[in-house]
Amino acid sequence: MTTIQVAGLTKTFVTKEKQPALFRPLRRETLAVKDITFSVDEGERVAFIGPDGAGKSTTIKMLVGILHPTSGQALVLGKVPWRERARLAYEIGAVFGQKSQLWYHLPPADSFDLLARIIAASLLHHPHILFLDEPTIGLDVVVKQRIRDLILELNQQEGVTIFLTSHDAGDVEILCKRAMVINHGEVIYDGRVSTLRRDYIHTKTVSLKLGEPWQGFDGPGVEVLKHTGYGVKLKVDTAVAPIEEVVGRLLAQYTIADITVDNPPMEEIIGRIYTRRNP
Repeated sequence: MTTIQVAGLTKTFVTKEKQPALFRPLRRETLAVKDITFSVDEGERVAFIGPDGAGKSTTIKMLVGILHPTSGQALVLGKVPWRERARLAYEIGAVFGQKSQLWYHLPPADSFDLLARIIAASLLHHPHILFLDEPTIGLDVVVKQRIRDLILELNQQEGVTIFLTSHDAGDVEILCKRAMVINHGEVIYDGRVSTLRRDYIHTKTVSLKLGEPWQGFDGPGVEVLKHTGYGVKLKVDTAVAPIEEVVGRLLAQYTIADITVDNPPMEEIIGRIYTRRNP
């Protein structure tokens, strides 16, 4: 069953700029979403990702009925969101993360607790679809994991469809099987997250805390980004040197107190996709 059906959806914002006396205000149009078409089936977990200003939040706001499109069509659970917003509200949940997640009059711990409760409140009416716009932004590691566990439980046990935007690669990799990448208002990639990771993530960052001073490390595909005495950060091209091989050689050469391996930022991955699409 298809829960979200989008065809040719477009949104243009019109603003007016003041002009000198006797001149009419200048109308400026900004194309936020450009003729996008896609569908989402019941129970899917979809990451809708892209750089800031790409059109992610605008698209979600149209799908929940907050914004009216300039043109195009959309059906969410068989309803036109901007015409049947009140009826649709009983069947969907929506969380919009904020750029700043701390309130000056609340201690940080209370802010995190409040945010977790807001996310939980969006689930009280047992929605069929969850629209999540940066749901874990600004939260600590423990709260993030609890929210991710809750989202997965809802999907696996109750079949709730997940439509998620996030700059956190962990959200995308843990929660979603499908990724759509939007840039400049257009969907430029639609496929499995595993394919996205395999085809576009060819580097990893390895951060080390050593039990002895850094003496260097030679090997193809490995670049030293920075080092200070007992700490070092390496960039590994996994197409040249598998990460397991590099880590094994580091363990053989050094006494290591701590090690972390990170993927590149999501913006970098998206940039690679966009570059490949627009050589």
